[in-house]
Amino acid sequence: MNEFEDKVAVVTGAASGIGRALAEKFAAAGCRLMLADMDDAGLSETKSLAEKHGVKVEVRHCDVSRQDSVDALADASFEGLGAVHILCNNAGVLSGGISWEVDIKDYQWQLGVNTFGVIHGVRSFVPRMIAQDTPGHVVNTASMAALTTMPFAGAYHMSKHAVLAFSECLYHEMKLTQSKLGVSVLCPELIDTGIARSERVRPESYKNPDGAPPITESGKMVVG
Repeated sequence: MNEFEDKVAVVTGAASGIGRALAEKFAAAGCRLMLADMDDAGLSETKSLAEKHGVKVEVRHCDVSRQDSVDALADASFEGLGAVHILCNNAGVLSGGISWEVDIKDYQWQLGVNTFGVIHGVRSFVPRMIAQDTPGHVVNTASMAALTTMPFAGAYHMSKHAVLAFSECLYHEMKLTQSKLGVSVLCPELIDTGIARSERVRPESYKNPDGAPPITESGKMVVG
């Protein structure tokens, strides 16, 4: 798609980093926005920045690791804004440590947000976007971690490799079914996104039993 004026873009993980940058760019291009995140304060800041471009901006607290939460986001988007032309499955979290020592909750959280967040977004939005029969685009945020591996980040790399593979499969499916939707996958590296502060939005259901920070001194890293 080449025209953005008055189109509708949905961005998850919009409270900071890449999600905030996407929101501002889409707003500057004239898109109406639905922004979602677990960080309500950061989401409010992004909303204020996007509204400076004179476009309609709605926000919603959303846990992308839960299908029902993403379904509710889709309902609010289509009902409140009338359509969705661009879907950015961007929300992501990070915790690290030695693969056999980190708690199972760390695996569940990262796969829940990073991988199933994309799956849930596609399941909730794409059928309705296809039914619109208008040009549109799905953008899934992976990482350079989808193309590489490194120690102390096994769950993160797993989750991002899956996003890349899923996105490529989705691309071919759109082509084979002659859909008007395009698919892109982002693989950023060394971006100051705030993902290292993911703990601030970790739900109680994914908390480590001992409450200890999951990234040890030896496992500190900066990734996209």
